[in-house]
Amino acid sequence: MNSTTLSVGQAAQQMGYAAAEPTSARERQRLELRMLIRFRWLTVIGLVGLLATAGLWDSAPTLLAVLGVAAVLVVISNVWLSSALLHLADVQAMSGRWVLVLDTLLLTCLLAASGGVTNPFSALYLMYVVLAAMLAPPLWAWALWMLGVACWGALFLLPNEHLHHMGGHLIGMWVVYILLGPLLAYVLIRLRRERAELQGRLVSMRTQQARAERLASLGTLAAGAAHELSTPLSTISVVLHELRAGIDSNSSIAADLTLMATEVERCVEVLEQLSTDAGSGVGELADSITVSQLIDDLLARLPASLAERVALEVSVADLCIVVPRRLLARALRGLVKNAVEASASGSSVMLRAAKADGFVQLEVEDCGGG
Repeated sequence: MNSTTLSVGQAAQQMGYAAAEPTSARERQRLELRMLIRFRWLTVIGLVGLLATAGLWDSAPTLLAVLGVAAVLVVISNVWLSSALLHLADVQAMSGRWVLVLDTLLLTCLLAASGGVTNPFSALYLMYVVLAAMLAPPLWAWALWMLGVACWGALFLLPNEHLHHMGGHLIGMWVVYILLGPLLAYVLIRLRRERAELQGRLVSMRTQQARAERLASLGTLAAGAAHELSTPLSTISVVLHELRAGIDSNSSIAADLTLMATEVERCVEVLEQLSTDAGSGVGELADSITVSQLIDDLLARLPASLAERVALEVSVADLCIVVPRRLLARALRGLVKNAVEASASGSSVMLRAAKADGFVQLEVEDCGGG
């Protein structure tokens, strides 16, 4: 059985039925860069919109210059990221993550030029923590949070006439960011990990299902082949038996015919084994037969040289039993065959069938030394 099962497994591997690999690190990096590029193009649109509407509000030249420089830097870095997306093998995995550091510093410069710590858009520091938690390793989320704490804190050092009126409120906003940033990063990182684990389990389940379906197809093919070949082998066995009956048992042709009959029986056993290993007998339904029919099935598949060494002691020959007929006969055949081979040459093996406690007890006794 083991050899047949191994052969089916090796055949499955040779036919390309190996487990599918999960998404590679390079593909994950591509997804991260693609999402980051799209987000940063939206940022460019926002900066250009601010520059276009600068005449509608009292804007200082410094702010306009910072807006222009920020827009140019974001465009250049985004073009570089787009190139990295096309030639990912030549770019380090850290490329897209350093851009988040650049964006955090650019946001600090914009805030410094447009009201400093009193600018309500200071809360945008939290956005980069969220992006890092979603697109980068956990260490980068904590690094972006610490950078945001430092940059927001540095805005308090800039001169601001409204700071003494709103100091408590502004410090409170900074403290909220300090407290909320790690919590939000932790939750997003956990969700990201659970999502990755779920995807891995789904990939594994789909791989196992596909492998089972392919092995089932192989099993069906093997069982069909065994079924189709059993008929011609049975015909050959009958013809060999008739030929042997009409030839002198001492001739060389009789010996050859006996060898052929033995090999045909071996082929039949191999086909039956193949059919069982392929799964055709695993779910065999129980059938009502007599004990004598079961024993006949057992002996019919044994080579003649082994069958003649089996002695029977059956007291319940006509008793009906409900069993999986083919599988039980095959199991008993294996026991009898092992018993005969373990016994001394010329000695017989006893096969007993008796009723015990409402059940039929089958017993195989040999004369071996084991």
